[in-house]
Amino acid sequence: MLDRHCFLPLAGAAALALSVSTGCAEDLAVERADDVTEGVVTEAGTAGTFRTSVDASDSVAWRHFSFATGTEVAPADPASSPDWDLAFQRFHILSNGGVSGSGGAAVAVITGQTLADIGAAPADSYLEDQADGDDDDSVAESAFSLGDGWYAYDSATNRLSPHPNVYVVRTGSGAFFKLAIVDYYDAAGTSGHPSFEWAGL
Repeated sequence: MLDRHCFLPLAGAAALALSVSTGCAEDLAVERADDVTEGVVTEAGTAGTFRTSVDASDSVAWRHFSFATGTEVAPADPASSPDWDLAFQRFHILSNGGVSGSGGAAVAVITGQTLADIGAAPADSYLEDQADGDDDDSVAESAFSLGDGWYAYDSATNRLSPHPNVYVVRTGSGAFFKLAIVDYYDAAGTSGHPSFEWAGL
């Protein structure tokens, strides 16, 4: 394994060089632009992990995220852009593959293991986004929504709680990243602010 070095934004601070272990040897030096929003914030975690928080509270707009930079990207045409890997809108999560985009991304769902347990990407069982099924919305079906989905809903408290799943994202460039969704609320308890821990594989 070779280390790819990325510059990731840390809660409004200047860029900080961080190392993401992936299968490619490409060195990245992505400088933070002055006009980058705080809609997606990535911070360094422990043991080579990162934690990303997304303001996905808008019920119409999507936030697009790139693992390569750990930042939000704003593609002019998300359907044809290879620059994003995941997209967030409220509790919806899409990947840049299948009906959602031409980026070639696909996602495998792993149950019964923690993020730390996953040391290598699975060889198969990757899913691209599919056309919307028989439900109450018009959003494509992704690995994050199929089956029990990424969350459990408590009708008594009207709150979402992440299932203890690990998702492995295979990007269009052939890189692999593992992630676990850890929350759907910000520090003030406002919904539509998913956060996830992740690392390269």
